[in-house]
Amino acid sequence: MNEAMNTIPSGDLLAVLDEALTSVIITTAELNADHPKILYVNKAFEKMTGYSRIELIGQTPRILQGPETDRATLDRLRRNLENGENFEGRAINYRKDGVPYWVSWNIVPIRDHAGNIIYWFSNQKDVTTEVQLHDALEQEQLFLTQAIDLNPTMIGISDGRELKRANAALRTFFQIDDLTHFQQQVGCICHYFRTVNGRPFVSHSDWVATLENEGPLKFTAELHGRLYYLLLEGRKLPAQSDCFIVSLHDITDAEIEHSRMLNEATHDPLTSLLNRRGLDMDMKTQGIYQQMRGFCVLLIDVDHFKRVNDTLGHDYGDQVLCHLAQQLLQVTRKSDLVARWGGEEFVIILPRTIVEEGIRVGENLRQAIEKSVMISTTVSIGVAHSSHYETLDEIIVQADKAMYQAKQQGRNRVIAAF
Repeated sequence: MNEAMNTIPSGDLLAVLDEALTSVIITTAELNADHPKILYVNKAFEKMTGYSRIELIGQTPRILQGPETDRATLDRLRRNLENGENFEGRAINYRKDGVPYWVSWNIVPIRDHAGNIIYWFSNQKDVTTEVQLHDALEQEQLFLTQAIDLNPTMIGISDGRELKRANAALRTFFQIDDLTHFQQQVGCICHYFRTVNGRPFVSHSDWVATLENEGPLKFTAELHGRLYYLLLEGRKLPAQSDCFIVSLHDITDAEIEHSRMLNEATHDPLTSLLNRRGLDMDMKTQGIYQQMRGFCVLLIDVDHFKRVNDTLGHDYGDQVLCHLAQQLLQVTRKSDLVARWGGEEFVIILPRTIVEEGIRVGENLRQAIEKSVMISTTVSIGVAHSSHYETLDEIIVQADKAMYQAKQQGRNRVIAAF
């Protein structure tokens, strides 16, 4: 050992090592049961381990090991040293007072001119704080992952093309047993999308761009043989500019209930035709008010309907109204709007129709109803055109006047207001 000590750097170089902030230890080259022996430690090493230099010189580094020191790391260390190779590792060592600490160290062989290893030089660092911080972050990550997985809201990470992560709620809803298999076979949940914010779904870039520009998205998705309504919210991940963390809410039941309530508010409960409110909404939605050619209004009234109710009963009268409603739907175009205006009165809106065409349609309706064996009654029809008036109410008033003239002239006829 004395011979090896003579080869240790001295003078200015040793003074530099002594003042180094990282811990330095130099040992003999032998690797038998009692070796290597510690030849030198600097002040930082003394501070890190709690041992003085005098206590460490002549000892084996095993003095720092304990029950939690990783044996696999030590076995790898010995193999590297036996092969004369450098080593890098991390393990738990123990201070003089028995307190464990994490150490990260590297070892390099120092050779003489003949290439023989004469001692080992090791640079070490106490990384306990870093390891504890890493463990704390891992625990926090595990906690967050578990919390997200237990969240009933569907949560996932996607770049638009591929679903990267998915919590339990999302996997359950989309029946994803194996995420890797899903990525290979399907790719992304957008595979199931049919519409986005009321527009036909086109591609992955479509919903990503919409999410960036419009915020929350309302999708329809076809899944398990059923159409679902989903509300999707997302935010870009700062560390991954091409990925979004998204949350999805199944709003199918709410949408169905909303549709039911809207249908009740806009449709006649007896005939299922549009009511006045529904007619106005559909005319606005279809832009009928703004059409250049204008539109025709047909006001239809059942002749002698009071007599039907009085002689055959109100239930039969209701059946007449329902059959009449179906007859009107059968003989009109898909673009036409048919509504129950009230009592035994019905309104038909004929978009892009001049008054002469309106009269012809009215006459066809009158004849079809007259010949119907299911209704056994006739109707009087008044026709008015939008070009002469400013509001729907004004047009209806004129159609009503024309219909009244049809009544006065013997019923079962079509009269136009000019």
